[in-house]
Amino acid sequence: MRARSARLPPAFAGMALLSMAIGAVVLITGLTLLAVPVMLLIGFVVALVAGVFFGGWALIEVLAALESWIERDARFQR
Repeated sequence: MRARSARLPPAFAGMALLSMAIGAVVLITGLTLLAVPVMLLIGFVVALVAGVFFGGWALIEVLAALESWIERDARFQR
């Protein structure tokens, strides 16, 4: 006994394939456009974290230099 294979009429198969192709283009385009804002957000967060880190580091260095200057300056000696 042979299994019967379902055969689609060529017009229906063509329309189904065309619909799948259009759906794939729309889906891939939508996912790509969705990824752009997510990547921008990640970039902004990384830039913000790096800015806070290096800004804090610079502030610590400036305070250390100010402390050293105050310790050496005669105007602050008693």
